[in-house]
Amino acid sequence: LRWEARIFEGPDSRDFLHRLTTIHVRGLQPGDPASWGFFLSAVGKIRAAFKLSCLDQNSFLFELDGSAPGAWAAALSETIEQFTLSERQSLSESKGWTCLWVFLEEQEDPKSLGLTASRVIDHGSHDFGKRWLSLWLDSSRSQSFTQGFRPITRAELDSWRVGLVRPWFGSEITRDVNPLELGLGDGVTQQKGCYPGQEVIERMITQGAPPRRLCLISDLKTSQPKLALIKKNEAETGKVIVHPELGEC
Repeated sequence: LRWEARIFEGPDSRDFLHRLTTIHVRGLQPGDPASWGFFLSAVGKIRAAFKLSCLDQNSFLFELDGSAPGAWAAALSETIEQFTLSERQSLSESKGWTCLWVFLEEQEDPKSLGLTASRVIDHGSHDFGKRWLSLWLDSSRSQSFTQGFRPITRAELDSWRVGLVRPWFGSEITRDVNPLELGLGDGVTQQKGCYPGQEVIERMITQGAPPRRLCLISDLKTSQPKLALIKKNEAETGKVIVHPELGEC
């Protein structure tokens, strides 16, 4: 997995992000766990998806997928540029940084690991069922830093998140869906004020559920668990459906 970072800073950065993203940015403080967040289109679809952390009063860290040659970073940059008028803020790439993910055992204290990265971002345990940290450090230190840690494979990560019905970049998170369909309501703050796509999101919340949602299904031929978007009237435990891409499940 490739993880990219962008620094967004300036006197107007906090208000800008609060007005235009799905997050209650005015309430973010340094040291808070990273939050899922989104820039949405007028119809509530995802324009840019990211994890957002507060570094200080006027500085924020975007973390996003970099495995699709900069596609999400480009979407982030284009969206911010489109809505920026006279705001005093800037978006910059964190060059020379390498990111490592560290998964903690239950009740393990990050301080006991002696982590000395330039940035240590806590992501909680929602995504993988295990508390995880993203460590941003100088690229020259990354190889020596990994000594003593057991590598984790992509297959393990996918197994953890699929079991929890959590989406990820390059799989379920695309620009054809909205956060509620993906079960990422933790990245959407209700009643925080207007932002692009807010009316669509609030209407879905009022109706009780989106017209389709991410579900854990099993391929009847392989019994392999997978995640797929299923229409609301088909999302029942034990029901056999014919998925347009996966076939009979």
